[in-house]
Amino acid sequence: MRIPEFDASPGEIRGFAVVQVLLVGVFLAVLFWAFGARDGEVPPWWLIIPLLAAPAVAAFFAERVWLDARPLNPADSPEVLQENAVSVFAGQTLLKLYYCTASIIFAIVIGFIFRQYAGWPIIIGGVPSLAVLAFEIWPSARNTSMTEVMLNADGAKSRLSDAFLS
Repeated sequence: MRIPEFDASPGEIRGFAVVQVLLVGVFLAVLFWAFGARDGEVPPWWLIIPLLAAPAVAAFFAERVWLDARPLNPADSPEVLQENAVSVFAGQTLLKLYYCTASIIFAIVIGFIFRQYAGWPIIIGGVPSLAVLAFEIWPSARNTSMTEVMLNADGAKSRLSDAFLS
């Protein structure tokens, strides 16, 4: 699958990640209270397992996004290489956001279907999904360096990690 590329700066990607995590966190908190907080009974094990499996599946797919990065052309100038690398990373961030949001939506749907459990599905499935989301979309040294390795596979020096450190 071809990862979309976006014209973005490292600061914009960081800002995007912060806004997304905060918005999703606030949304989950509102839903938790709207569903009745902890007033319901704790869900049975057969419902807890898929609620916990969803963030694990999201993490599995999000961890493979960086593998789809195509190597950059080493003949390009260092500025172009870094700009292209940041664009690829921005697209990867968005794709990871989609995967992680799917597990959050799953927890919300379960909350709507099984109203007798109040806000427990949000706690059990939504909070771990939010943690996976924050871990996967934040442009940490780990996330940027994994993408940088793939982009530099043909000998290019993209300096993606350096772009986020400066």
